[in-house]
Order: sequence, then structure tokens, then C-alpha cells
Amino acid sequence: MISRFTILFISFLLSFSVSADETWAIDCNSGLGRIVFKENKADLVVNLNQIVISANIVQSGNSISFYLDEPIELGRGGMMLDWDSFSKNEKIAVVTINGNKASLSWNGFFETNKSQYIWVSESEFYSQGSRKNVAIFRCEI
Repeated sequence: MISRFTILFISFLLSFSVSADETWAIDCNSGLGRIVFKENKADLVVNLNQIVISANIVQSGNSISFYLDEPIELGRGGMMLDWDSFSKNEKIAVVTINGNKASLSWNGFFETNKSQYIWVSESEFYSQGSRKNVAIFRCEI
């Protein structure tokens, strides 16, 4: 017989899973701050019509860490950035999932030659004010 604790624990684990081809966004209707999960990667719309990137993801518990892989689509603003100087080993963002909503903390792109994050407040994932995180939601497609 399965104990109540086992059922609760399994439900807890399932609430933190993200499936391939799943879309999350700050605003699902407009596509603002959109993330499309794939197998071990995700495509992030950092700035609509300017910067779309591919990121490697590492899931640990209820958190998913994002690491820059490569730019996918760049507008004029994105083309001005020196993509070769950005680290692929430093986290650009971390998402903490809770059911159909999540909290995203955007770090920015880590510029290795200056040892600092850039494109922090310019991103759609940047939270105005004193909050560090923005809310994102699972989108029904």
C-alpha cells in the first residue's frame, strides 16, 4: 500500500518538472519574456525582435539554471554585442518552478574579459524596483 507521504512526495516532484516543447513567458499572449524548453536546452526571447538565444539547461530539484549556448536571432541591438566574449560557463538565469508559475532571476551575459555581467537591466526578464525576480507562467499552446 502506498503511504500518504509517498503520494505527496511524488506530487511534489511532478510539480517541478518541465517538459520538452513547453513554453513559459512573462505574458503568454504577447510572447514577452518567452522561454521554449527543448530536451536539454531552451530558447529564450531575451528582447523581442532583438535577442533570441539558445541556452543549455541544468535542472536541480525545483530550479533550472540557464547557460548561454549561442544567439539564434539578432536584431540591430543584439548584433552590437560581442557574443564571443560571453561565458558559456556562468549562469545567465535561474528559474524556480512552482506548478504552473515560476520565478525567474536574470543575471545577464557574463563578459569574460571584464569579469562582469552585462545586459542586465536591458532584458525583458529584468525586474524593475527592488524585486530581483520576475514571474513567468506556463503557456497553453
